Amino acid sequence: TVYHGPGTEARAYFQNLGFKMQQGESQADWFLDISSGDVEPSVDVEVGVTAESDNLEEESAEDDGNLGQDDGTLAKAHLAREKLYRQFLAHFDNLPSVQRAEIYDPPDAFDLPVSPKPVPSWLQFVVQLRRNTLLSWRNRDSRIIDFGVLMIAVFLMTLLGGNQPKNWNGNPGSDLLWIKFIAGQGDASSMLNFLVFRYAIGGLGSVITYSMMVGLVLSVLIGLNTTKIITEKRLEFYREAQSNANTTAYYVAATVTTTIEQGFSAFVGSVLAYLILNPSASFVVYLWNFFMLSWLSVSWALLLSIIVPPKSVSTVVSFFMAFFGLLFCGQTQPGTFKALYSSPAMAVFAGFVSPLRFFVEGIGVSEARCLPQQSGYTVAEEAFNYPEYEQSYPYAFDRTFMARTDASTSTVQSCSGWFWWVPASLVVGITIRIAGVVAIHLSNRPKQGKKTIRTEIVDDFNKCRSGKKSIFQSFILIGILVFLVFSGFFALSCWLILRENPETFSRFVRAATE
Repeated sequence: TVYHGPGTEARAYFQNLGFKMQQGESQADWFLDISSGDVEPSVDVEVGVTAESDNLEEESAEDDGNLGQDDGTLAKAHLAREKLYRQFLAHFDNLPSVQRAEIYDPPDAFDLPVSPKPVPSWLQFVVQLRRNTLLSWRNRDSRIIDFGVLMIAVFLMTLLGGNQPKNWNGNPGSDLLWIKFIAGQGDASSMLNFLVFRYAIGGLGSVITYSMMVGLVLSVLIGLNTTKIITEKRLEFYREAQSNANTTAYYVAATVTTTIEQGFSAFVGSVLAYLILNPSASFVVYLWNFFMLSWLSVSWALLLSIIVPPKSVSTVVSFFMAFFGLLFCGQTQPGTFKALYSSPAMAVFAGFVSPLRFFVEGIGVSEARCLPQQSGYTVAEEAFNYPEYEQSYPYAFDRTFMARTDASTSTVQSCSGWFWWVPASLVVGITIRIAGVVAIHLSNRPKQGKKTIRTEIVDDFNKCRSGKKSIFQSFILIGILVFLVFSGFFALSCWLILRENPETFSRFVRAATE
């Protein structure tokens, strides 16, 4: 040992021994050179010799005699280190007793510090939320670019694909009603569909095509923007998880942050689309549909970014949104509205995996409800013989088969919108996010500094059986409760997707489509 003491005093100590550090030299390298005996002091400082240092000098002389004649450099370095050691011993002996006790003597015995209390989950959630807000502000340039790309997409898709037919709100009049006097009931119904209702069928087709286009692009862009909050901070999350940070609080904060950010983008997008389209339905229709589209897209993007490797997240999310969104939006095989309303299993599957499932139908039915009565999509309440001629109305005959479980509401003329699907969309999003909570606890557990699920269950069971842990704090009980909550929301989602309006009119619609 050539020095032992405060690091801030090391340089002054060696300078007092006659060593001089050259300008620009690294202090760490200078210390190494001194301690290895490669550097000699510019001034030789003599120190007092204690009994111990005298013995060391004699031992050093004996060791030097055993060295070979050609090993003079090694012997010189050895002597230099011995001298440094004797100098430090003399320095130590000359220290005042107070200073020696303060620096070198062991401290008095003391009790171990009390373990800090764990930070409550709600407080960790607040901290995570504040941190996400700060990160969004620091990365505002990137956020602005993402927002701008999304707005450009809405603008171009609406401008190029959102044109409605000029006679969309027109009334065909009564100039073709002579058909009923020269044709039978069945023939008149078929002729009226293609002649009287052509303008309404064509207009609805344009609305559905537009909603498919803009919904598909928006779901992909929103999904990609959402994944960044998980993928870009994955290492930080692992470090926090290893420090026993609350994983659920982290995930919930990420969910709230992305929902607000992407929900705001959807809100501005709905305003832009509404101003360009100038549609018949109210603005609330577009606001709700755009927001719920972002709600489902964010839900799936968060889940996929957790279970998919970081390098493949963008590809998987883009594929998922485009593939399932298009194939089960109600307009393409195999997920047409007729197939969805004919098969409960397919209806539930589409309701969960397709962000466009409710978006396309919500906008389409809301616009169709604005048409005048007897236009093919709406009917007056006093039309007492409507069920008898139900097949002559385009919801069945134009092959869209929309709103089959709520026909009694969807066929009443109103521009206030059609929101039968909103509860189902909302609960489906919550169910997917609960699955995300489970996924973030189960995936990459070794990187989070946690035991495997199997080991966790076995240890938890043994601790509960031996009484070391309360059953109410057990990992197994928490898992069972989470499973029950998820099952409850899943069952509620299925019921909301499949539920029918209790009005008696729905049975006529169902009979007409069978």
